[in-house]
Amino acid sequence: MKNALVVVDVQNHYAVEKAADLPEKILKHIKNTKYDYVVFTKFRNDPSSNFHKILEYTKSIGPPSTDIHPVLRPLSNKGNTFEKLTYSAFKAQEFVDFLKQHKIEELFICGINIDGCVLATAYEAFDLGYKVKILEELSSVASFRDDYEEAAKTIIARNLKRKIPK
Repeated sequence: MKNALVVVDVQNHYAVEKAADLPEKILKHIKNTKYDYVVFTKFRNDPSSNFHKILEYTKSIGPPSTDIHPVLRPLSNKGNTFEKLTYSAFKAQEFVDFLKQHKIEELFICGINIDGCVLATAYEAFDLGYKVKILEELSSVASFRDDYEEAAKTIIARNLKRKIPK
């Protein structure tokens, strides 16, 4: 079974505050762990999106804020980096095509925001039949909102780790 590490949105705009040390942690993990593939997503906030229209979020529209963090940038290239305009990486068709083309069945997911994009990507992967593991120790919220991070970990434990009794 082929696997991939999916690094979600560890880009200049988000790898700050609480998540400032995350790029180094992820790089160390990549160097010490054997994955068949390492892929990156980066979020771009399109002005026509609901992020703009409903959430009134007007940041992360283009470079340099949307660029992969400099620590991880040497591992990122056109073939393994996928721009997304939504929470879930699975809404980026190129990402889906990459997984299918390489016959990837197991996803290890980490990155920023564990309470949003990481969780949305994991849910959709699960629903599509992938074996999924969120690497909580390599995931964070972008700001100092520990309550969001803890809530996300509780949701992950309940929905993606739980074994249903027989």
